[in-house]
Amino acid sequence: MTRQVLPAILLAAFLVLGHLADAHAAAPKMDILFPAGGSRGATVNVTLTGAVDPWPVQVWCSRPELQIKVLEEKGKLAITIPAESLPGVAWLRLHNAEGASTLRPFVIGTLPEVEEVEPNNDLTKAQVLASTSMVVQGKHQAAHDVDVYAVTLKAGQTIVADLDGHRTLGAPSDGVLQLVSSQGFVLEQNDDDQGLDPRIAFTVPSDGQYYVRTFAFPAQTDSSVNFAGGASWLYRLTITTDRFTDFVLPLAVTRGTAAEVEARGWNLGAEPVKTAIPASDTDDITILVPQSGNVIKVPTVPFAVLVEQEPNLQAQPNVIPMPVDVSGIVSTPDDADFFRFPAKKGQTLLVKVVGRSQGSLIDPVVLILDAEGKQLQRVDDQGDKPDPEFNWNPPADGDYLLTVKDLHGRGGLRFYYHASITPHTPDYKVTVAADSFTLALDKPLEIPVTVERLSGFKGEVEFSVTGLPDGVTAAPVKSLAEGDTSKLVKLVISGNPAPFSGALQIVATSVGEPKLVRKPSYKLIPYHTETDQLWLTVIKKP
Repeated sequence: MTRQVLPAILLAAFLVLGHLADAHAAAPKMDILFPAGGSRGATVNVTLTGAVDPWPVQVWCSRPELQIKVLEEKGKLAITIPAESLPGVAWLRLHNAEGASTLRPFVIGTLPEVEEVEPNNDLTKAQVLASTSMVVQGKHQAAHDVDVYAVTLKAGQTIVADLDGHRTLGAPSDGVLQLVSSQGFVLEQNDDDQGLDPRIAFTVPSDGQYYVRTFAFPAQTDSSVNFAGGASWLYRLTITTDRFTDFVLPLAVTRGTAAEVEARGWNLGAEPVKTAIPASDTDDITILVPQSGNVIKVPTVPFAVLVEQEPNLQAQPNVIPMPVDVSGIVSTPDDADFFRFPAKKGQTLLVKVVGRSQGSLIDPVVLILDAEGKQLQRVDDQGDKPDPEFNWNPPADGDYLLTVKDLHGRGGLRFYYHASITPHTPDYKVTVAADSFTLALDKPLEIPVTVERLSGFKGEVEFSVTGLPDGVTAAPVKSLAEGDTSKLVKLVISGNPAPFSGALQIVATSVGEPKLVRKPSYKLIPYHTETDQLWLTVIKKP
C-alpha cells in the first residue's frame, strides 16, 4: 500500500464513521422512568427507557435541589433527594446537542419506599412489607398481572391504601385495590376514588396479617374484560396506618395572603390538625400536613375565601359576599347547602363548583333560586368536565340563592366542594403544541401560538421572547382583536448562533389596562396538567 493511498482510506473511514455518528445522534426520547419517585433523604437508582443515543445524556430538573448523576451504564441515573425537599412532583427532561425530550414526573415522597418484587401474584406469594407505613414502587407489567402485599395489623388500626398511577404518572391504567383478610375474604374494594385511581380506608376488626391486592384494567376500554398491564403501567402504592390527608378546609386560599387550613382524613387524632400556609402568588400551593404520608395541592384564588357554617338551609342560608370562594361538605344523604348572595341586573357572573376534579366523591349539581325559591338555573356536568362551570345573568337587582347538592342524593364527610361566584372578567390563554423546539442554521424556527379569548376578551396581545442566546432574535408579533391573528400567531426565531440548549421564555402581555401577563403552556395530556417550562435547542450544522 502506497503512502498516498493510506491517508485516503483513513479519510474515507473517518467520513463513514462521522455519517454513522450523525445517523445515530438524535434528540433523546424518554418513555418510562422507574422507579418514578423516591423518599426525601434517599438516593434512588432510576432506569429510563426510550431512545437515548448517544449516551451519556444531560438532565434538566424543575427542582434544582435534586442532584442527578448520569451513570456510565446506559439508561441509568442516580437521583439524590435532599431531606429538606418539599414533597410533590419534580419534572425531568433529557437533552443533548440534537434536542430535548418531553417532561416526565418524578415524585418526592415522605415515607420509606420499596420496589415491587415478583412473583407476588397471589396470597401465598405476597410480598411482605417491613412496615405498615411505606410506599411501594410497582408496575402492572403484563396481561393478567396481580400484585399482592402483606402487612401485619392490630385490631382497631385504620389502614389507608392509595394507588397513584393514572393521575400523576400517566399510566394507561384503571387500577383496582382490595383489602383481603388472612382467610382470603375481600373486606374492602375500590377502583375510581381518585379519578381512575383507587383509594381505600378500612379499620381492621382483629389482629393478624392482611393483604393489599391490586390489578388494573385499561384506561381506554376495549372488548376484553381482563386484567391488563404493560411496561408503562407504573404505580406508587402508599400503604399507611399513620396520618393520611384526604383534603383540607378551606379547599382554596386567597392568593398572596397567609392562611391556615385544617386537615381531614384518617388517623389524624382527636384534636384538629392545622397547617399554616405562607402567602403565595402561584396558582396553587403544595402543602404537607405534619406527619402525613401524602401532600395536598391547594388552589389559590384572587378573592375572599370562606367555609360554610351549619345550618345553611333554604330558610336559613349562609350569607356570602361576591366575589367569593366558599368551601362546604354535603355531609348527609339528600343534604343541600344554600348560600345567599347579592347580584345586579346587567352583570355576567361566573359560577363554578369544584368537587370531583379535586378528588371529592361528590357529583355536584348547582341550582340558582330567586328570593321566592323559584329555580332560575340548574347545571350538572358540562362536556368532559366533571364539575359545573357556567355564566349567569341576574334578571334583576336583588338577593339570590346558590344551592349545591349531589346529583344522586348522596352525602358524607368526603362529599366536599368549593364554589365560587365572581364577576365575568375578560381574559385570555395562550398555548403551544410542543414543549421543546429546535432551531437549525438553515432555516428560521416558527412556533405557532394559539390565543384563546375568554369571557369576551377583545384586547391586543404582544409577544416577547427573552433569554435567547447571542446571535438569535425573535421578530415582534402581536395578536390583534380581530382577524387571523386574534386566534393564532407565529413566533419566528432566527439567527446564526453557537450551539445552545436551555429554557425558552415566551411572555404574552395584553395592551392596555388591566395589563394581563401570561406564559404559553403545553398540555401534558397523560399527566392531566400543563407546563410553561419550554425548551430551545440550537443546532449549528454546516
